[in-house]
Amino acid sequence: MRGRKPVSKGTVFLRAFAAFNCIMNHSTSKILHTLDAFLDFFLLLGAYEVSSLLRMHSPWGEAFWWVDVARFRPLALVYAAAIILIYIAQGEYRTFKRRGLVRELAKALLGNLGGFALAATILYVFHLSQFSRLQAAYPDWSVRRAFTAQIIINHVQARDGEKIDNMKQALDRAVANGVKNLVVQPTHLMHGAEYDEMCEAVNEYADKFESVAIAEPLLGEVGADATEINADKEAVATAITTEAVAAAGYDDAAAAAADGTAFVFMGHGTSHTAKISYSQMQMTMQTLGYDNVFIGTVEGEPEDTACEAVIEKIKEAGYTKVVLRPLMVVAGDHANNDMAGDDADSWLSQFKAAGCFDSVDTQIAGLGEIADVQQIYIDHTKAAIDSLNG
Repeated sequence: MRGRKPVSKGTVFLRAFAAFNCIMNHSTSKILHTLDAFLDFFLLLGAYEVSSLLRMHSPWGEAFWWVDVARFRPLALVYAAAIILIYIAQGEYRTFKRRGLVRELAKALLGNLGGFALAATILYVFHLSQFSRLQAAYPDWSVRRAFTAQIIINHVQARDGEKIDNMKQALDRAVANGVKNLVVQPTHLMHGAEYDEMCEAVNEYADKFESVAIAEPLLGEVGADATEINADKEAVATAITTEAVAAAGYDDAAAAAADGTAFVFMGHGTSHTAKISYSQMQMTMQTLGYDNVFIGTVEGEPEDTACEAVIEKIKEAGYTKVVLRPLMVVAGDHANNDMAGDDADSWLSQFKAAGCFDSVDTQIAGLGEIADVQQIYIDHTKAAIDSLNG
């Protein structure tokens, strides 16, 4: 039985804010109109203040604030237009001359556009600023970021004009700034090749700091075989399944299974010995009772995670609906093209071509967007910090 799709706290806040603004603007009371003007004014001041504080503790720089505003501008325009239509429907403009009408429309547009955009921007910054969340968890530590993939660094710089340090640059900067205690929190999924390369880079600088600790990646320790699972994998499995099930409109995984829906989490895959982590994640899903959740990989390593193998598993299990979602921290090229692309070899196309499913849907969202996943990284950072203290 399908459940109602949950409403986020941010959505509830924005709806409440919109309703309050409507009451203010539709009232004939000059006092309420004045209060509305003050509300928008203080939201403006508050948004800039919050932005300034976050900029002090994050590596994005001042330009990030304007990115926030730009993201919400289209939605804010729609909101302002809706308010103006309400005014027109209520006949509030019938007695205005053309010049007065234009003036009032402009006032309504600017007032409501500003109020909504500012409220939305504050929510956006607080919700998506993972680095600020880490900084809030450990206010006594300075949080900085670096990328291990130079190709991504180059892409971001070409697209956004933003320069991000690679590992060597970040470590050199830490040495130059006199850092004594260094904790490195990787955002890798597992102990794979990139994690190993990162550890090698950090270890080369170990003698330049008083203490160094490298935290666990998201899935924690690898384990000896496919049956060995850990608390991190259980926490990740629960978090991502709960998120996917809710996004699909179900109360829980059991309700989705009863409706004939299976969920497929597509990872990258690797020839590294850590590839067993994917098999362990499948075992974790089964252990937790998520029999309608399947793990796959783009590279098909391990072999039973290849697309055709996953399709056969779901067919044999009897599910008629499929939801594809990336098992990746960031939903980038693999999620948008290899998983959800229009090419014949994408997972979406292959599942549809199988001809045995009533529907095949995709959810484009990285694991890093899930609050419970972010908390796992924060907990790993705490464990690394605690290791420095004894």
